[in-house]
Amino acid sequence: MRRKEREVTDFNTIVGMLDEARIMRLGICDKNDLDFPYIVPMNFAYKIIGGEIKLYMHGARAGRRWNLFQQTDSCSVEIDIDDGVELVPSHKDITERYRCVMAKAKVRLLEGDELVKGIECCVERLPECRGFEWDRDAVKYVAVWELTLFDVTAKWNKKNSGAD
Repeated sequence: MRRKEREVTDFNTIVGMLDEARIMRLGICDKNDLDFPYIVPMNFAYKIIGGEIKLYMHGARAGRRWNLFQQTDSCSVEIDIDDGVELVPSHKDITERYRCVMAKAKVRLLEGDELVKGIECCVERLPECRGFEWDRDAVKYVAVWELTLFDVTAKWNKKNSGAD
């Protein structure tokens, strides 16, 4: 990381960033189109298990993401929080303030009871969904993946930290 003063290494701070973010961007290498990785925004939930960050996401058992995960068990993840634009008149500077987490991940498709627990984790993460009676029979049509993160890096361009 070029800007070491912005690097975040504290695990709890990184987890706090995950708490605030709602969308991750998933990057998957398409072996049939190596020039252009497939990137897709996804809702996510997470758990800390044995000191590891595990993300959970759900989607259809069809489509490009489904097909790519049939070819690979690896992806990249980017999660960010927009903290807004800051004007620094003394330096005639304009800068974007943000927090982000980036990582590589090993991907595992969940089945059976794990699938149900994974989708429940996703539903319970969003305050708007807690207590909502959703169609549990639809679970058989849904794919839920667990992403175990590694090579996690995080960055925070804090507000009021001056010109870039």
